[in-house]
Amino acid sequence: MLRQAKNVIYSMMPIRLRFERINARNQWGSGESASGHGSTLANTANIRAALPALFRELGVRKVVDVACGDFNWMPEVVEAAGIEYAGFDIVAAQVQKNRDRHGRDGLRFDAFDITSGVPAESGDLVLFRDCMLHLSFADGLAALSNVARMDARWVLMSTNTDVERNVDIVSGRFRPIALTRPPYDLPPPERAIEENERNKTLALWPIEALRRR
Repeated sequence: MLRQAKNVIYSMMPIRLRFERINARNQWGSGESASGHGSTLANTANIRAALPALFRELGVRKVVDVACGDFNWMPEVVEAAGIEYAGFDIVAAQVQKNRDRHGRDGLRFDAFDITSGVPAESGDLVLFRDCMLHLSFADGLAALSNVARMDARWVLMSTNTDVERNVDIVSGRFRPIALTRPPYDLPPPERAIEENERNKTLALWPIEALRRR
């Protein structure tokens, strides 16, 4: 009963405040990254190695990251791929830290909630990693709908290969998800990069696949 009551109280908190609290308290528990263990250099080794070549193959010149977190692992990719980058995150304080540490021409950050609207930014590819697994079904479907409306050709998103049935959560909690299963129902991705975390991939879809779902 106590846990249920806490979930009710938590669910009444605006989603922005939930993620601000998680960030401020380092609730993901990583000593390296405020975005959690999934954003450490060790757990992003495979994707950091693979993404520059993938971007070149797809002709990606600009990436729009709609859940950029603390940008811990991306600087190497941006530099190696020679791309323009726009990062968005719901936590304004983290966005300001990113600006102070990394902002320059061709690399900028803004505060934005992808569950509530569509950012006024176009690019070749949308990066939406390690966010859907923290969103409820309702918020996740809203986010997918907003990503589908962006002016881009491709989207990269995290998905798990061993999830048989997706379960709902209160946004701000965590569970692994499979984007090819209900309620998301995306088709199989065109490409999947195996990550350093078990059964987790960074998978590639054409934006059109999101628009058709």
